[in-house]
Amino acid sequence: MHFLTYLYVFHPLAADGQSCVGRCGDPGNSSTCGCNVACAANGTCCRNHRDVCLSCRGRCGEPYRNGRLCQCDSNCKSHRNCCDDVTFTCSGIRRGATTHDLRELTEKLLAADVNGASVDLRLDLQGKGMSDDLAARPLFKTVPASALASPTIRLLEELQDNYSPNVTTSEDEEPDEVAEKEAFLDAVMQTQVMQLTESFLKERGFLTGNLRDKLDELWFTLYKRKKILSSSGFEHVFAGEGEIIKVAYKWMDKVKKAGSMFVGTSPELDMAVYTLCILTRPNRGCAVQMNGHKFNIQTWVQKSDGKELVGAAFPAI
Repeated sequence: MHFLTYLYVFHPLAADGQSCVGRCGDPGNSSTCGCNVACAANGTCCRNHRDVCLSCRGRCGEPYRNGRLCQCDSNCKSHRNCCDDVTFTCSGIRRGATTHDLRELTEKLLAADVNGASVDLRLDLQGKGMSDDLAARPLFKTVPASALASPTIRLLEELQDNYSPNVTTSEDEEPDEVAEKEAFLDAVMQTQVMQLTESFLKERGFLTGNLRDKLDELWFTLYKRKKILSSSGFEHVFAGEGEIIKVAYKWMDKVKKAGSMFVGTSPELDMAVYTLCILTRPNRGCAVQMNGHKFNIQTWVQKSDGKELVGAAFPAI
């Protein structure tokens, strides 16, 4: 499986063992790699810049220093510039996940994904651009029956015809549609992918109940678009929407100039990664890693009747 990802340039000196440990906020110089915000733009960062300088490990109580990606001082909460794991790491309260934690987990999720279909799929990428749909032929050259044979993919297919792609059409839930949803949730929760995700979220304090109930709420609660109860996170991401590709395509006679998606992964892997990110890094980039490739997942929260639901989730490439 191959992944496209963003380009993050590292200074060649970083390969010689130079590290950001104890140097977060340091811009570096002609003989040392950098460990501050500017080094990412300049291509002069040390190799472990993001992993070290986005965490409070070994930095609890340090004074504020300009140029750091995030802070671990006592005032960071009031200034809203704390590293994500400051509470987990510095207060003894088990809530938090570092960039390293998320990347390590998502590699494990990919390794545990047995229901994907990537080996059976062949893409025809065709035109290249962002102004229009430049592909005259279908994206997939072949989709053999074996690619859709896994139990969770078959249950996903049964769900997809429950939704209207038109946001001006009100959605309702018939008893047979609820039964299909329940069967899908039961199936994905039996997978190792979801079990690993549930254990991680509970251990790190992002989940107090069971993951199945949280998935039902996050993904299947209907909310309003165009002032009509016409959408849900599941419909937007799975019914309207691995290897990762970024494509321009036509949807309901309108061209979407740029959209990204996994190809060949299982429904449970997509849902697990997106759920992980919307609970740990909502409304911003969430660092993940698959097959050694680092990239971000972008999520957007949809607020409805006091609940925070999935508004959107996609690979940011």
